[in-house]
Amino acid sequence: MSASRILSMVLPALIALQLGLVHAASAQTQTADYQIVFDASWSALTHPNEFPNGPHFSPLVGGTHNANVVFWEPGTLASPGIELMSETGNTSTFRTEINDEISTGHADQNFVGSGINSPGSTSITINVDQSFPELTLVSMLAPSPDWFVGVHGLPLFDDGWWVPEIVVDLFTYDAGTDLGVTYESANADANPALPISLQGFPLEIGVPVGTFTITRLPEPGTAIQLLMGAPWLMWLYRRRSHKRELIKASDSPFLRLFPRFFECAARLPEWAPLGLLVRMVRTGGAEKAAYSAYRPRASRPDSG
Repeated sequence: MSASRILSMVLPALIALQLGLVHAASAQTQTADYQIVFDASWSALTHPNEFPNGPHFSPLVGGTHNANVVFWEPGTLASPGIELMSETGNTSTFRTEINDEISTGHADQNFVGSGINSPGSTSITINVDQSFPELTLVSMLAPSPDWFVGVHGLPLFDDGWWVPEIVVDLFTYDAGTDLGVTYESANADANPALPISLQGFPLEIGVPVGTFTITRLPEPGTAIQLLMGAPWLMWLYRRRSHKRELIKASDSPFLRLFPRFFECAARLPEWAPLGLLVRMVRTGGAEKAAYSAYRPRASRPDSG
């Protein structure tokens, strides 16, 4: 068997093994950075019933915490912070509530983002610790009596692994602190307050008003990724020393298992370190190819 044949069979296995090592190492990191993108889709097209003027969402506000605290959830009464946020968009009291839990050791941090007109988009970047892996995040839908969107106790570290990405459809909740039934109802405090529940009319039931896309950001390069440069150089050597021919996925079972890795490889410049390729594969930053075979980069079409 030729050396090139052996290399084409063994090299993918080595790369797959090292990818597994990098993934395992990253899973053990104590903290992880996440980007949260809030895409608001609420509009007269998606929710035509009595649609108001000036549709917008208040600044995002929330925190990371452990399972010992619940800041809000359906079926429970709204805290003063959730009440103020859902009725006016003011975040101060809710942030105080989070800070109180930070003092008791049940939460790690609080954060506030930007408000947006709807439709629209905004984002925020947060750092999450394994000891406080749950995310609570809310925003008022405005104008409204006391309606809001959000997540509560959403785990970003689960079963020993950081969640790579999650997309959450956002439905509107009624905080139960105001009896108004239309977008621009006059203030009518609920006494006693009602439990938090999903809001119905005038919002279309089952139609989200937006999404949270929560994506783990790649961590800085590690020593393990630097060690991965060796097989990358082997691959370059093979590319330059042998015919630039297509190697079908059937040549090796590993090529069939990891087609995307090699699709991404075909899109990197020759000088690119393998650590960059790993990040592209793990974060979905590379385009998907229209073929499933590994192709040495004999030529690259202009992407422009």
